[in-house]
Amino acid sequence: MGTIFIHRMIHFVYNNSTPMKTSHLIYLLCIVMTSCTAGVYDFKTKPELKDSKGAEIDNQTSKKLVCGTGKLEFEYAVKPDDEFGNLEITNNGSCDLEVKLEREYPQGRTTTRVKIKPEKFKVGHGNSPVSVIHSFIIPEPKKGGIVRVKISCQDSDGEKGCLFYYHFSAAVKKKKKKDVKNPNVMLNKSLNIKPPGIPGKNLCFTDPKRVPIVKTFTNNTKTDLYIHYKVYSDCVCTNFIVEAESYTIGKPRKRKTISRVSVPGNNVSRKHMYGAFKLKKGKTVELKARCFKGSLVTETCRGRIEDYLLNTSKKKPKGY
Repeated sequence: MGTIFIHRMIHFVYNNSTPMKTSHLIYLLCIVMTSCTAGVYDFKTKPELKDSKGAEIDNQTSKKLVCGTGKLEFEYAVKPDDEFGNLEITNNGSCDLEVKLEREYPQGRTTTRVKIKPEKFKVGHGNSPVSVIHSFIIPEPKKGGIVRVKISCQDSDGEKGCLFYYHFSAAVKKKKKKDVKNPNVMLNKSLNIKPPGIPGKNLCFTDPKRVPIVKTFTNNTKTDLYIHYKVYSDCVCTNFIVEAESYTIGKPRKRKTISRVSVPGNNVSRKHMYGAFKLKKGKTVELKARCFKGSLVTETCRGRIEDYLLNTSKKKPKGY
């Protein structure tokens, strides 16, 4: 019935009116076909998390454990209207982290386990905090159950120990904007970013082979997401540059730059520059930072990225 109705509508438009632009026709069809409506999302940024024994634990907080043996496990009770989850891990320690995601729900007298993509991933470590944000579909939300997160500390190569920050959030799709209480997820800041220069030459010129990855975003959901942020320069290098490189999940060789923000040294301006990019479904985006050049041999490249917002709107947020 729907196909016949749409066919007749197109026939009517083309035979009973003045010439119509393609965009107008698409808009008309979108009124009929609800699949054209992206919808809006409400984010649960402070959901209740519990450990394996049922005790409530903190969310959006830091944890210090022992490298090699330290482990953290928590569960989120899935609600029927949940569509996808976001897990942010920032590694401030001296050992890698391995993160596993598990989904299970009751099925009669048994428990069914369903795979979450990705089932597991690693968060490396370095001189600057290394941060990973994974957005993933929550399978069969109407069946209840849990999403379980397991974080384990790998072997150490330093004295900081296993130190990391984590934040779990869930997204619910709404039909109307007025039903949305929280349209954004505020992500952890990237402070004290120090891209390495070339010793003995110019420390403001970042070594192309050592450009640090500040944050990695992976979108394993069925909807496109947007990331907004503010970039600051904390040095007198000519420019502090932040670039976003995108590639299909699991295929990092074929990548392209989708966003570039260049901030003058703080001797020129202390104001921030606005940055944003579209995190398409099925894509990974790496956010990298570097400096271009400087007049002082002893000056080092330094900067920060603050006020990250994850949402589903390309509109520039107020104050950005």
